[in-house]
Amino acid sequence: MSAKHSTIRHRALLTETLPYEVPVIFSNDKFHAGLSAPFPEAVKQPFGKILKRKCSFTIPYNYDIAKDQSRSTTLSIVHPILQKAISDFYVAHSGGLIDYTSNGQFTLRRPVEIASPYSPRSTRGQSATLKLGLPEQIGEDEQPAVDHLTSYFIYGKYNLLGKFMESREFIRLESRFKLLRSADISKCFYNIYTHSLSWAVKSKFFAKDNSISYSFENEFDALMRGCNYNETNGIVVGPEFSRLFAEIILQDVDRKIVTELDAEKLKLGIDYDIRRYVDDYAMFANSSVVLDKIERYLRGHLQFYKLFLNERKIIESSRPFVSGITLARGELGPILRLLQERLSSIESYQAADHKEVLGFIRSQTKNTRVIVAKYGISFANISGWAMSILRKCIVKSLNLLKMPELVQQYELVGDIATMLLELAFYICSMDVRVRTTYSICQIALIIKDSEAFLAEEQLDTIKHVVMEEIVNIIKSERSRNAESFGQIDRVELYNLLICGCYFIGDEFLENDTIIEVIAAFSNAHEIKYFAYITCKFCLLRNEKMHRAEIDALDAKAKLRIIKDGVDILRDTEEYLFFCEYIGDEQISKTERLQLYTSLFGGNLSHEDFDNLRRRVGFTDWSGMSVEHLLRKKELRPVYAWS
Repeated sequence: MSAKHSTIRHRALLTETLPYEVPVIFSNDKFHAGLSAPFPEAVKQPFGKILKRKCSFTIPYNYDIAKDQSRSTTLSIVHPILQKAISDFYVAHSGGLIDYTSNGQFTLRRPVEIASPYSPRSTRGQSATLKLGLPEQIGEDEQPAVDHLTSYFIYGKYNLLGKFMESREFIRLESRFKLLRSADISKCFYNIYTHSLSWAVKSKFFAKDNSISYSFENEFDALMRGCNYNETNGIVVGPEFSRLFAEIILQDVDRKIVTELDAEKLKLGIDYDIRRYVDDYAMFANSSVVLDKIERYLRGHLQFYKLFLNERKIIESSRPFVSGITLARGELGPILRLLQERLSSIESYQAADHKEVLGFIRSQTKNTRVIVAKYGISFANISGWAMSILRKCIVKSLNLLKMPELVQQYELVGDIATMLLELAFYICSMDVRVRTTYSICQIALIIKDSEAFLAEEQLDTIKHVVMEEIVNIIKSERSRNAESFGQIDRVELYNLLICGCYFIGDEFLENDTIIEVIAAFSNAHEIKYFAYITCKFCLLRNEKMHRAEIDALDAKAKLRIIKDGVDILRDTEEYLFFCEYIGDEQISKTERLQLYTSLFGGNLSHEDFDNLRRRVGFTDWSGMSVEHLLRKKELRPVYAWS
């Protein structure tokens, strides 16, 4: 297979097989590049050994992320060997994935066609280079643009639920129906019975009679079980392929509800309508009696699939169907637009206006807090949207520094950027989730790119704000989770640590709180993989000073790999440790080669081992591709409200 076609073959690894919420230095980019680059003959077999599936199942690496201030969600990293199998499944069955998700009359989010991996060279800049030490697969015109891939499929109608709520379609539904009842499925992915995919595609009786036959549904079922201890109850949460698995099942529920209501002489689009965004339902009708019938049939057909509605989230409202979130965004929108307008007219301000402009921005920060409190919503409901606008405002303000004709306004522009940064950190402190920390990292990179245009005093002020705010958030989170702090993964905090070390450097790493936090994660009873890569990345910012701590981390990683009972071809977390360990040039090559041969045998030369180790690993230790990874996060909207 040519390099070009190999790149296309494994592209699902870049978008479909990992959760969105991971540390910003972690990705499948190097894994994908290692599979896609041409293989020297001597490396094919040794590389194949670490990708050979031996067990009928693998154990995922599970970790929790904050859902809001009081709740968390467990996500999973699937074993890379199974991720490759899923990538192969996408290639073999992409048409089936589209066909089997094309029958839902209610769905708001489903794949409609395969996204093109090609992009004219003119659309890609030098900054797109991954710089991972392997031959680039994107160097010629009309070659796969893997740096810009955000999804294997193009999705319709809406990639975010908030877009539906603001759409003409929603307004038309509101004009036709007096009532809206919303509901969602309780712990949908955790309760899906994998064999039920066959029931959705064929029938329960047919599936049971043909359970060993090769088919799209049996193959997909086997992959889902293989990812997760061979469990039939529950599927891994986080990767996009899990949402497609659930979508096929829930579309069967959709079809059966329509059939039941047709028998009741209730016509879709006339007597009622329904929309579903993954596992969230919006049911429209002109009477509660009709809504009760819809809900009864929905419950019945979900129960067939061992799924149930979340009783606490069933809400009925009369039109206008305006939520607290919608009202809050309606008030916050003009405020944020005013900030943009002030930046657009900055050249007209005189020195005497500076105090007034800064006072206005400060007052808007206060208004933001008041509006969120006024409508009784969580910052989680508006943070992604607000951070996106703030990020654009900061970009705009810093771009003004590059305009010589505005030299008289440079001080004002720098002060505005600082105040906007403080507002962004305030929102993050109120909603410490992975997505808000990505926004903070993106803003820090924007500032880093503009350092040359900032006065030294302004840059010092901005760095002080970044450091102080990150430290304060981490202190607060440590205090709030004192008993478990350091013992469990905290991707939100990992991203803030990475941001501070990458953007500020030594001064951040020398802060007492940061030293204590890194020590807490490093000295956990059994260090977690994400904690390992985060702590090591931070300490590598001053490698000479922290060589002993780095060596200690690597020793703990090795202990995880060689621990009794561990099988890295089965155990995802230990496999990730293994790949990072043998790929690290700073560790003795002899020691790394001995570890490889102790697990897989063979007689690799040092040259061939070097070629092998360049193909493994998932972490960007240098930070060179942090910007690239953050841009991909920005381009790929997470499945969410907004």
